[in-house]
Amino acid sequence: SWPMKCKFVEKENLHLNFSFLGEIKEDHVKRIEEKLDVLAKEFSPFKIQLNGIKPIPSKSFVRVLALDVIDESGKGDLLRKKVVEKIGGDSKPLHVTLCRVKWLDKKNVLELIESEHVNVSFIVDRIQLIKSVLRREGPLYSVLHSVQLG
Repeated sequence: SWPMKCKFVEKENLHLNFSFLGEIKEDHVKRIEEKLDVLAKEFSPFKIQLNGIKPIPSKSFVRVLALDVIDESGKGDLLRKKVVEKIGGDSKPLHVTLCRVKWLDKKNVLELIESEHVNVSFIVDRIQLIKSVLRREGPLYSVLHSVQLG
């Protein structure tokens, strides 16, 4: 057990976030879906590798622990930039959030992070518009639109 208190992301909610759009008016959803459809045609499926755990925003101030993403093809980062350019939102380098940190023994947790080895790869073959409703017991996600790459 790691010396920390945090809120883990449920397994079914783990995801790559290309852009966080925040509050969106109902009448904008259709337009966003159409832009995602166009963008999806520009990209073929690509491989992403998860490699190790990283503290976000930094080792000195840890708010989130995430799986680091290796994007050898560069397609993931290009897609992220295109989503921001065409649709907008707040975007960070690709990662998979594991937990939001409430408290941690920084020195010991950072040592544990260094010793953790993750080696998982998967194919990104679709992009989705996901609605997130924040609740006391955690966010409730629902897919509003899903489109295959290629």
